[in-house]
Amino acid sequence: MKNILFSIFVLSSFIVKAQDEFQEYYHYASGQYPYQGGEAAFYKDFHEIVSKNGLQPCENKDEVYNLKVIIPETGPIKYLKDETNKDAAEKYKCTYDLGLKVVSLMNKWKPIIINGEKKQSVAQFYIISDHLFEKYKEGYIPSGEMANYKHQPGGGINSFRKQVAERIDTRGYNWSKSFTMIVTFVVNTDGETEDYKVLQSSGLPEFDERVLRGIKSVKGKKHQWTPGKIDGVPVKTRFRLPLRFGAPE
Repeated sequence: MKNILFSIFVLSSFIVKAQDEFQEYYHYASGQYPYQGGEAAFYKDFHEIVSKNGLQPCENKDEVYNLKVIIPETGPIKYLKDETNKDAAEKYKCTYDLGLKVVSLMNKWKPIIINGEKKQSVAQFYIISDHLFEKYKEGYIPSGEMANYKHQPGGGINSFRKQVAERIDTRGYNWSKSFTMIVTFVVNTDGETEDYKVLQSSGLPEFDERVLRGIKSVKGKKHQWTPGKIDGVPVKTRFRLPLRFGAPE
């Protein structure tokens, strides 16, 4: 009999958490910030720039865009294209354009320091224009709520884990030692899962497909998620799902 041990690790913050999606860049650890003064300073300067330059807020008050930028060792920052966020860039073009315009005028970016050397890094910020104009308050930082499975305590992770374990078909496969797969998926603004990716393969594409089919099957009205939110506005949330397949007993 084979053991399948599942553990689910959820991205713990909406801000500056894209390690698995952009592995070619360094990411900020605790104690380092991509902007001088931290998140509050970023949003304060954003507010001051839109005010001084006569920029206008977006008509849609619920527009929210997750803006990702590359911070090089030296020189100006660059916009980081994110396929997961592509539809948001099109749907919320006003906020997307506003964010790009404002960050291009900012000059307090700080590349990450690794062993005393500056390294190219990536950071991300949620932009809700309605909260950065007249409604802006000193010290503002967007507040986030993680997606929740079936309105259960702790985000419903244990319940989701059980459903996944019951649906992965391992018949016809044998292994002599334990191994781990890592899969990510997105909970969209409608509370549905999508955009499944294998980050760490089992080594067998056919087995990987079985695992993905098992995860994808945990959906429908009986398995609805409550979407994550930023300042009360629904947003997409990416989850990281390590799956450990135990050695035979």
